[in-house]
Amino acid sequence: MKINFFVTMALFFSVTAWAHEQAVSIKNKSIQNVHSPSKKQSKKRFPVLTADKVALIAAELDEISGLATTADHFWGHNDSLGEAAIYAFDKHSLKLERIVHIEGAANFDWEELAQDDDFIYIADTGDNIAFRRSVDIYKVAKVDLEKIMTDSTVSSLEHNSAVPSSTVKSVKLNIRYAAKNNFLPTKEHNFDSEALTVVADDLWLFTKNRLNQQASLYKLDKSAQQQKVSASIELPVKGLITAADYNADNNKLLLLGYSQYTPNWGAFIWVMDVVDQLPVWQSAKRYKIEPYGQWEAIKWISDSHFVAAAEDSRHSKQTLGYFKLPN
Repeated sequence: MKINFFVTMALFFSVTAWAHEQAVSIKNKSIQNVHSPSKKQSKKRFPVLTADKVALIAAELDEISGLATTADHFWGHNDSLGEAAIYAFDKHSLKLERIVHIEGAANFDWEELAQDDDFIYIADTGDNIAFRRSVDIYKVAKVDLEKIMTDSTVSSLEHNSAVPSSTVKSVKLNIRYAAKNNFLPTKEHNFDSEALTVVADDLWLFTKNRLNQQASLYKLDKSAQQQKVSASIELPVKGLITAADYNADNNKLLLLGYSQYTPNWGAFIWVMDVVDQLPVWQSAKRYKIEPYGQWEAIKWISDSHFVAAAEDSRHSKQTLGYFKLPN
């Protein structure tokens, strides 16, 4: 039994390391194609949104991939194989104030944060080479995070860091795709999901389709711990979607992504209405966003303003950009 256990663990870590190498390879190969777009790539020019302000965030969030908010803080997390933790930083100073580890969780490929009035949802849903049999979402109560932020007795100092750290419990939701029946590694597929948001009583999970440059929408139950889901709709986004956020006040959905051949230089957003619990593609407007950066997360902060987070890359350090939509 001991031999089997260690063999199993060795195989697991070997596959995990290989998957991470493949993900880096995919990203690097895409970057090499920046100046070599496909002949089929659309030449249509879209209006440009330039950030009103760009500000540096903590080095601990050098691979930031998700954003959420509470009263006084932004929350973020790092990408695959990082700490299984979310990071609270002040909304005004952007100073990192707390690192909160998720008890019993693993950061296999964390990609997004979503939220409602009571919970923050952490999407461990990335799958660059399509070999995962299921993906997970960790559900953390906001009241527990608020207690952590106000109660100094539940924190300790991170090793070699002046930032207090804490631990919080979560509930894990396990998700399987009904249409996924091939688990052999492949780069061209439609089962990598990096965008999650809350719309009414559902979680909306969007795929990053390398195979067809579209985005499938999966509607998830916010409470069911085991789910097998099918796509509700597919959107012709003409790119790779990395983040989403819905604003219940104006009934508008933001999708953040990049062009297949210009991952860091071709970042864009789609803005569209939501009616009868579905995105209205006929209302969708696309904007290119600048400055150049590897923009990975997005969050409404008012009916006309949003913030986006970029990870550390050759184009910029880890930053938060503040944007305003045109009237």
